[in-house]
Amino acid sequence: MGKILLTSAGFYTGAIRSRFLQCFEIKPEDARVSIITTASINKKSNNEFALKILRDFHEMGMKNVHFVNIEFEEPEILRQSDVIYLNGGNPFYLLYHLKRSGADTIIREFAENGGLLVGVSTGSIVLGPDIKLMQHFSPEMDSVGLDDLTGLGVTDVRVFPHYGDETLYPDKQGRRVEERILEFERSHRCYVNRLRDDGAIVI
Repeated sequence: MGKILLTSAGFYTGAIRSRFLQCFEIKPEDARVSIITTASINKKSNNEFALKILRDFHEMGMKNVHFVNIEFEEPEILRQSDVIYLNGGNPFYLLYHLKRSGADTIIREFAENGGLLVGVSTGSIVLGPDIKLMQHFSPEMDSVGLDDLTGLGVTDVRVFPHYGDETLYPDKQGRRVEERILEFERSHRCYVNRLRDDGAIVI
């Protein structure tokens, strides 16, 4: 099994960047990196976060970096990667297109064969067992009418990204984020990792 780095906001700190580089078994300059931009429904590779991560990779000495939108591109291109980076955005939209394109199978095989996966926010969520937590918090984001909320199952870790930022998850009933997470944990008998922007989980 390869390494998996789950983050809330990518290489938000120098410490997260260092942990990422520690996962490498090849020279950074030899690495082939694919950034999946599909979750950003409208802007894709023009998304400010996608452009920032491109700069981050370049600063780490990685020049062979490509944006991949599996909504329209063949997912087979992912097989040529040493690193697959799943950028943030809409979890329902991303999961729908990962499964529709067959990229989900390729990513699972990639992990099994020793590849390095990096999830960012939504990207971290879909790598887990399911995205039911996002349905619990933001059902209005499901613009594709997703019936199967099963994730890629590359890890059994559930994460809640951007923990600590109440503004991202408004609630009509006035409940705080922690209260709603606890409610989800009780009803689904599971544990959710609260992931702040400056945190990361290495698997």
